[in-house]
Amino acid sequence: EARSRLRETNLGDRVPLVRGDGLQSLRFADSKSTVLVIAGVGGDLAAQILERDRQQLLTIDRIVVQPERHAREVRAWMRSNGFHLISEQAIPEARRLHLVLRFQRAPGADSSYGAHALEAELQLGPRLLRSTEPAAIAWLRREHRRLRELGCRRPDLASARAVLSARFARWTE
Repeated sequence: EARSRLRETNLGDRVPLVRGDGLQSLRFADSKSTVLVIAGVGGDLAAQILERDRQQLLTIDRIVVQPERHAREVRAWMRSNGFHLISEQAIPEARRLHLVLRFQRAPGADSSYGAHALEAELQLGPRLLRSTEPAAIAWLRREHRRLRELGCRRPDLASARAVLSARFARWTE
């Protein structure tokens, strides 16, 4: 699938596709123009790969992650390791919504965070919470339903539930 899409866009000669165990099989240029993309795995696995192979990231200043689930773990790892969240998008495909998170290495505190409780922002995405894009709102509505169904079985998600409940009280369904 990836190879055919690269051929369609005439990027095949500029984008190497590599399959391997984590980042160990990759060779990065000593250039800040390298972008690492991790897609199609859970955010928990993506964060584990990044942690295990952090030495491979020394020349990387941009990372794009498309987590199938557990985006919280990716956001938390990036925030703790000097990568700022520069964009978050919910991308509709057929009847599914995919998250795409883009990070940039930067010094200091990430200004994306701070409008809500940190745990809620890590769980839901600080930029998604501010977005007015229809796909982002659909993703947040889906999360709101999921968190309500989980109820008190997941007390760690209480701040995320509260943020969404307040948000949807203001939005019309």
